[in-house]
Amino acid sequence: MKGAPLASLRPPTSLYLTSGPPSGGRGRCCCCAGRASRTAQVRQQTAAVSLLGACPGGAWLLVELRAGRRSQRRVCSTAETADILFLVDESWSIGESNFQLIKEFVYTIIRTFENVVVGKAGVRLSVVLYGDKPRVSIDLTDYITIEEVLVAVRDLLYRGGNAKTGNALSFLADTMVSAGTLREDAAKVVVLITGGKSSDPVDEPAETLKNRGVTVFAVGIRNADRNELRKIASDPIEEHMLYAKDFGQLGILSRKVSRRLCFTASEPPQPAKQMANVEKIVGPRDLTISEQSYSSLRLSWTPATGKVTSYRILLDSLSAAGQVSAEDQRQVVLDANKSSALVTDLKPNTKYFFTVMAVYSDVLGEPATIKGRTTSIPTVTHFRVVEEGLFSLKVAWTPPLGKLEGYKVYLPTNRPGSTSEKILARDGLLSCP
Repeated sequence: MKGAPLASLRPPTSLYLTSGPPSGGRGRCCCCAGRASRTAQVRQQTAAVSLLGACPGGAWLLVELRAGRRSQRRVCSTAETADILFLVDESWSIGESNFQLIKEFVYTIIRTFENVVVGKAGVRLSVVLYGDKPRVSIDLTDYITIEEVLVAVRDLLYRGGNAKTGNALSFLADTMVSAGTLREDAAKVVVLITGGKSSDPVDEPAETLKNRGVTVFAVGIRNADRNELRKIASDPIEEHMLYAKDFGQLGILSRKVSRRLCFTASEPPQPAKQMANVEKIVGPRDLTISEQSYSSLRLSWTPATGKVTSYRILLDSLSAAGQVSAEDQRQVVLDANKSSALVTDLKPNTKYFFTVMAVYSDVLGEPATIKGRTTSIPTVTHFRVVEEGLFSLKVAWTPPLGKLEGYKVYLPTNRPGSTSEKILARDGLLSCP
């Protein structure tokens, strides 16, 4: 039987080595691919092999080939302490079939860490998927073996959405880095994988992430915006930005990413960039409620720091179950020099949720919130008869504090047990005939 070139073998292909390789480093193999039995020449260093048994011609060894070529999987053995996060685009521009190829890409890269310690004493791995909103599908602390992580990658589900890469980067900066989720003594790495242009700005959140000591790899596929990838990737750009013309090329790209990622994960952590002394924006704070009445509440707070241009008060009424009522939402805008406001035209005996925010030239400050309840409608006091006539009575009373629209007076009628109503202006007098 004549020898067949390796390129003619279909993956995966099992080769059975029937004789030990001579000194030249080559061995003769019998290939079982489908129904046909063919032979091929393979090099001694083709792949790791497993002993199957003995035969007259020598030991039988099993060799696996992929795509008819030699397969030698790279592994990373130098990484010691690292937090690695894969930020994966799952938007509509990716599609479910291409999402499966991205999962295989991530799986291949993660598998290269099979020879290092995984968990709190070594390398921790996370996958965050994002469309309109980011979601942590694999957290850094979820698994302690590489096998568990790989199974979880296989189980990732596609949801779709719009590619809001800027929002996803901000999520990592705020909830993973600033919140202390990443370890101080670990190399911190983010691998962004996207197949399109972001629907929101990426410049500022990417810069924030890098300033906090995170090394960012930007992997773009097909319709990804290369200028956008350059803004996201760490310096030097040529080392941290990678691009594939099509999803089918991710297999080739994985080797390059794995090698560079291993190198970065093996280095000491990057220091956070020292920021210039900028006044920290705080407040408003110490929000309190006073001067409670049936129709108004006064809010007071300690002013916010920084160049405040105005304050914005948002108020929502709450149901008995504590739910926000969409039909009763209001907004009040105040000058920057105010630190107190009387909120009027409220409903009696109603619970409200107040939010006070400082407004700056280009951003809203952190909100301060509080709940408060208006009082019940007060009753009049000192209700009395001040003048008696033959056919009439004049009554008077002391009005309650607060803004009044008027009074409702109930008068007896000639029918026993029944009354009639009269509405009076707030300064009116009533004569009862």
